Amino acid sequence: MYLVVFPNRESAVGSLTGVLASTVSILVAHPIEAVKVRLQSGERGGLIAASGCRWRQAASLLRRPYCGIGPHLVQYSALNFIRFGTYAAAKSYFEGRRAAAAAEAGAPPCAGPLPLTD
Repeated sequence: MYLVVFPNRESAVGSLTGVLASTVSILVAHPIEAVKVRLQSGERGGLIAASGCRWRQAASLLRRPYCGIGPHLVQYSALNFIRFGTYAAAKSYFEGRRAAAAAEAGAPPCAGPLPLTD
């Protein structure tokens, strides 16, 4: 199935990993951002703020923490889908070129950096 959209399995896994990473980060960070923006904008909850109770003010800041999360999910999921998928595709392409060049030269393909010796 991944061959329809992606050149190889690594780029498909990379793209889906990007979507998963952005979704988790938005689900964790969005309520914190919502409280921060409400504090900076001076929103205190109308009549509840007039009562002077700090607990009620804090509760009014925490209402509807996921309001407006849809556009953020779409934006960052699409961005990371492309970013992670492109990175994985480019990485596998260049690793394939490196292995082909090593095979032409008769050397074994490089498995990583050379170890340091004394």
